[in-house]
Amino acid sequence: MTRDAPRETFTALRARRQAYRIATDILYDRSIDIEALDCPACHSVIHPPAGVSAVVRCGACGQLVPLPSHLRLKSHRQLTASEIAQAAEDVRLTLWAEEQAAREERRIFWMWILAVAAVVLMIWFGIYLADPSRRS
Repeated sequence: MTRDAPRETFTALRARRQAYRIATDILYDRSIDIEALDCPACHSVIHPPAGVSAVVRCGACGQLVPLPSHLRLKSHRQLTASEIAQAAEDVRLTLWAEEQAAREERRIFWMWILAVAAVVLMIWFGIYLADPSRRS
């Protein structure tokens, strides 16, 4: 017979999966290493400078070549270790805050359950003690 895993295990797995997904999105939020294109006129390789320019001039023939959208708006720089560490810290703090909020919600839920149970018991004991046939 298999034992069911505790609820905390599933919560930790869900948090890990979400942290991994966020870190992956942060890590790969840049163009996919395609930093060169071919000139349509002379077929020479053009290495466009990073920036927001929509066209670049071919160094061989001088023709203006429109840049593809993935090369226009993004700067082509690698993330530094400190940026990755800061992103991981932000994810950790966000997950910690979400876990604290979930704990607070569970605590409030159980406080309400206990309060309702106490009221029901007081009513039941009041009815039980008010009934003279129950007393000996």
